Amino acid sequence: MKKARLFVWFIAFGIGILSAQKNTSKLHLFETKFDINTVETVNGVIHTVETILTSDKDYCCIHLQLENNEDKVNIHVGPDWYLEEKRFELKRGDVLQVTGSRIIHERKELIIAMQIEKNGSILPLRDERGCPLWQECRKDSTPN
Repeated sequence: MKKARLFVWFIAFGIGILSAQKNTSKLHLFETKFDINTVETVNGVIHTVETILTSDKDYCCIHLQLENNEDKVNIHVGPDWYLEEKRFELKRGDVLQVTGSRIIHERKELIIAMQIEKNGSILPLRDERGCPLWQECRKDSTPN
């Protein structure tokens, strides 16, 4: 009887781990999907702020849903620690101007933010190529 309970516990634990991985997967793919040809600027009010654990569980990413007169726009911002380091807080009801690359990810449209402006303060997130300012790729592609 003890072995049966232990087996059921291991199965449940394994399913829980797989479920957690599914919910956190593919966040790093946003970094490779940035397309400078689809950069646009949208204005709106934050409807929701989500903090999502990355697939490698290194850090959490911030995602927003921005509402404007036309629709709701999903925004991929970047790591929570980067916003904390820059002392840039995002909360429901904030009015923003977001510039970024509109892409399709898992059959849903979203914008990978390049820059966010709030109350005259600007948070730069990516360079002109779309490379995140918090990553080493900026150093790899600088001309010598």
